[in-house]
Amino acid sequence: MRKSYWFLIFMVLVGGVNLPVFALDPVAPKSERNKGHVMVTTPLPESDTCEVIGKNGLAKDFQKSFKPEDIVQIPIGDYQLKVKLQENEWTTDITVKPTELTRVVVTGYGNLKVNVSQPDPEDEAKVFSSDKLIKTFDPAKTITLPEGTYSVKIKPKKAKKKEITIENVKIITNTTRGVEVSF
Repeated sequence: MRKSYWFLIFMVLVGGVNLPVFALDPVAPKSERNKGHVMVTTPLPESDTCEVIGKNGLAKDFQKSFKPEDIVQIPIGDYQLKVKLQENEWTTDITVKPTELTRVVVTGYGNLKVNVSQPDPEDEAKVFSSDKLIKTFDPAKTITLPEGTYSVKIKPKKAKKKEITIENVKIITNTTRGVEVSF
């Protein structure tokens, strides 16, 4: 009975000390124990780019660019992560810990894809928010937009076709909203 009391007292004392504990992989070579991994998920990984910039410690002078969905190995420390989303930029601070994977999901942006039944390279699409023009683009391309509700106007260059407006197009984080258009 006495042993269990001592064990309980020991656990309370040790548990009360709040020291940082890292989940070190015991199988990882010593040379990799001062590094961690980063993976970024973005709405459109084919066109997006990522960059980590060191802020302090081992990471102070470290800077690296990479593509989303790639798992990159970087020194432990605090970083600023910059993600270029076509014309937009998303920034956050991250901390990389030894032998751990830091997963980052870009929030607040989604994609819009306009599917035209008879596409013409001269057609153009316009995105509006509260009657304000946000972007003009080729409807054959997928674009990244901030989360929100938009109006999309597709204007064909050929005179026989009428302009089509689609209201209440909702863009949701990390999804691609498809809009079907037939002239």
